[in-house]
Amino acid sequence: MIYEMVRLQSLDDQKTSVERAGPTEEDFFENVLRQLQDMNVFFKGREQQLYGQLYNLEKDVDIFLKLKNSPKRLSERKIRSTESSLKMAYSEFYLSLSLLQNFQQLNYTGFRKILKKFDKLARSEKGKRFS
Repeated sequence: MIYEMVRLQSLDDQKTSVERAGPTEEDFFENVLRQLQDMNVFFKGREQQLYGQLYNLEKDVDIFLKLKNSPKRLSERKIRSTESSLKMAYSEFYLSLSLLQNFQQLNYTGFRKILKKFDKLARSEKGKRFS
């Protein structure tokens, strides 16, 4: 799409905006904005899921601590097994957080590079101002 924009910009000198066919700079930035909004919707949804997971993990830890310290003590084997399960659940949660952070950084870098490439090919600074 970027290459098409540059080609159309050179045609812009030859044609009026009414005669021009194909995507315009406005179309390009609308598409970029739409993609960015889609990415944000996904990110926010995943973030909400992770908040829910954290809430459930905290509840599980509270329940475990109450049972562990209750007068009716759990067996040592059951305590170790539950502690191990909770540690594994927190490790998986941390991995999910890391993946979401990587997703965010990768998409930020990708959008920045797309806009930088647009600016280079279109000989403009609109992409720099957009980001």
